Amino acid sequence: MSVDDRFTLDKYIIYNSYQVPSLGFNPDGISFLFGYSILNESGKKLFTLKVLPLDGIMKIEFCDSPDSKVPILTVIKDKKFQFLASYSVLDSQGTAIGSLKNKMSLIREKWVIKDGSNTDVGQVVGRFTVGLPCYEIYLNNIRVGFYKRKFGPLQQSTIDLSQDPEKKLDRRLAIGFGIAIDVSTNGGSFVHHVNEKATDR
Repeated sequence: MSVDDRFTLDKYIIYNSYQVPSLGFNPDGISFLFGYSILNESGKKLFTLKVLPLDGIMKIEFCDSPDSKVPILTVIKDKKFQFLASYSVLDSQGTAIGSLKNKMSLIREKWVIKDGSNTDVGQVVGRFTVGLPCYEIYLNNIRVGFYKRKFGPLQQSTIDLSQDPEKKLDRRLAIGFGIAIDVSTNGGSFVHHVNEKATDR
């Protein structure tokens, strides 16, 4: 599967092998996102996720392998301390693809989707089903998919964009947002040297 093919899918699985967060960096200051993998619908691992220290700001890189020097995609938290988090998604050249900004209200959680020119193009609206988070994804006020966490012994979330067959929503944004929301709802960045046996099921 080529790099381009990975950004044309309608369904992505965010798989977290571990429930207890741990923090550890190697001598180069690079760590792997603890227990996380991005899989396709058939369970094939698509990316290796790395976390780099950046003045205390969470920065996640999507790479082909643990040895990759150039990320395919980067998700970075905009500020170290934020009451309402916001994340930017960058391509392999470091150019902004878009951003996701939390606009939580007393009624429900909502994230605003902005494109690379900082224009509002959609939103991700949070709902809860049996205590588990579920987010509906809208693009120009049209529902194009959802993010939903699955109940079970291992944490697994699904990004389903099958309602967007024309792929109007950039899949790179959807994947980046999925990780940002998943990490945010888990209370922070879970980072550790990756256990390949656990993540390559």
